[in-house]
Amino acid sequence: MKTTPLLMLLSLYFFSGVSYSEGLKIGAKPFTENQILAVLTSVFLERNGQSNSMYFGSRQQVGPREELLSGEIDLYWDYVGTAFHIYLDLDKQYPNVTPHEQYKLVRKNDLERSKVVWYDYAKYNSTYVVFCDQKWAVKNNIKTLSDLGRYSKQHEHSFAAFVTFIRRDDGLPVLKKTYDLNISKLVTYISLEGAVSRVNGKTAQCGVGLSASALYSVSKNLLILKDDKSAFKIYNPSLSIRKDVFDKYPAIKNLKNLTGLLDLDSMNHMIYEVEIKDRSLKEVAIEWLEAKKLIK
Repeated sequence: MKTTPLLMLLSLYFFSGVSYSEGLKIGAKPFTENQILAVLTSVFLERNGQSNSMYFGSRQQVGPREELLSGEIDLYWDYVGTAFHIYLDLDKQYPNVTPHEQYKLVRKNDLERSKVVWYDYAKYNSTYVVFCDQKWAVKNNIKTLSDLGRYSKQHEHSFAAFVTFIRRDDGLPVLKKTYDLNISKLVTYISLEGAVSRVNGKTAQCGVGLSASALYSVSKNLLILKDDKSAFKIYNPSLSIRKDVFDKYPAIKNLKNLTGLLDLDSMNHMIYEVEIKDRSLKEVAIEWLEAKKLIK
């Protein structure tokens, strides 16, 4: 998934059809899946009579969560698992929960602590995936992350990972701990698509990405390894909205119709259209919304 350049972000303010100061301010994280969710929301609200503007932020050290709490934006798409494990630190208290239980705990606790509403959630899981060069994996009989862990104890291998994955407690640390994984050489990169290019280029044997991505469909030489011990958490996308905004704008409640139709195949198709076919976020969003009869 690619990070959208600042120039493209700025163009979205005008592309949304409303000015920056009007109505609801919708934020987004700096990767394609999350930006598609933001634009789907913007177009849906606009077509249902609610003015809004895209606000993807300009301060690199401040993410949309902080912008939401400070009032710079009104709503954005976040991930239930991120709130559960990172924002609210609930995983130690509730170690074994279903996706719906996780959502209910996040909704209750974030409302009480920060006056933030988590409004419904998409049923697909936008989580981490580990993949390897297919020929290398077949040669070494590696199909699962347990296989990779066993291999790493006796053989050297290189692993490509983006910086956020390395730093997050639910990223590389939990992967290494769950599978007793030894990494001989860690190849770091900034963009989410970096691992695919490095595995394709034979710079690394394996790498990590996200399940919501177009890259695997165009990279035929990759084998996604099964997370057979469920090291990676469940990350259902969900709208994160300040309580005062949720109460003020009744049109937000109609977004439940959009959320209920989102699935991983739809998202990966939209990501493919944006990243591979170089279509605009808004064009792709409108096409999907019309196909689902959410707008006319």
